[in-house]
Amino acid sequence: MSTDAHCNTLDSTCIHNSASAGTCKTASAACDYATSAACTFSLAGQCKWNGETCGLNSAFTSCANIVLTTAGWTTANCEGVLYSCKKDTGDACIAKACADYTKTDGLSTGTTAVSTDAHCSTLDSTCTIDLSSGAVKCQTRQANCTGYTAIGTCTKATEGNCIWNSASNSGSGACEVVSATNCNLKTGANLTDTDCATHNAACIPNRAATAC
Repeated sequence: MSTDAHCNTLDSTCIHNSASAGTCKTASAACDYATSAACTFSLAGQCKWNGETCGLNSAFTSCANIVLTTAGWTTANCEGVLYSCKKDTGDACIAKACADYTKTDGLSTGTTAVSTDAHCSTLDSTCTIDLSSGAVKCQTRQANCTGYTAIGTCTKATEGNCIWNSASNSGSGACEVVSATNCNLKTGANLTDTDCATHNAACIPNRAATAC
């Protein structure tokens, strides 16, 4: 079975032939292939299918470049070109907001739900996790932890990891940046030095090992 990489190793001007399994063919000078299967590589560079036509991969970095006049303007079709796109209210694809990401592959039809900051920041560097009950999804990362107003959203800010202090704000609670001054907010059972150090390097367990 041939691949672009295998064919290119044999001859730098060759790619796999999608119309004939196990064979190679000369790459086109430009990304002018007629099918998505053939739209892989040209002598001009890497190619990408934009929904209906083939073009240089570097040209399809924006949702606005996607064309779905024939295929149909749906979020699934927008995602088929760029996972970061969704259907606009009209006939166009637009960039997703952080809250649109609920699956680790970025697709609305994905199977694995996001659950960590890493999941969200991998999809979009401006996103972090929102652990609000019943609505786990990504959210826009705030510059400071004080930008979050609910316990479920109090996860991570640009300034660092966040933690909810239920005693702050006259008992209403507030989101704070994790630091050596709020070690006591890290609670649990049989806490170890390692457990507390994950909160802040200056934290250690109390005598009962129930808080840092």
